[in-house]
Amino acid sequence: MRFTRRWPHADRCHEDADGEPDRDSGGRWRPGARFFAAELDAFYTLSTGLASLATLAIVVVYVCVTLGGRRQATLGMRAVGLRLERLDNGKITGRYGIAHLLLFLATFTVFTPLILLAPFVLSNRQMLHDRLLDIVIQGSAENLLPAAKR
Repeated sequence: MRFTRRWPHADRCHEDADGEPDRDSGGRWRPGARFFAAELDAFYTLSTGLASLATLAIVVVYVCVTLGGRRQATLGMRAVGLRLERLDNGKITGRYGIAHLLLFLATFTVFTPLILLAPFVLSNRQMLHDRLLDIVIQGSAENLLPAAKR
């Protein structure tokens, strides 16, 4: 008996002792293959997790160095002539920069996309995370990148 309708590749299947086509993928089960597949999945999961943590670490270091530096701005902020300033005229440290990043990520995750409307209703046109840290973003001509000054 042939299973041509239900099993279009019945001619290629192995047959049981009864002469019926075997319904598994055409052969013997190899225990080593299943173990290898599980190890491959575990390696992929671990490497993806480590790559995510490495990326997060690079972003945190970048924000700490740029926002906590003397120019108090990331490269993107410098390209358009912006810088962070505290309302109490204190210096923005690396920890302050990291707190700014983490509060931005937290508020953006919880309130998306409504958080983007906050500057329209808050004074000084601040975002919510700026308000929580008492930070304003100011335009600064001396903070421009050299290529943007032309």
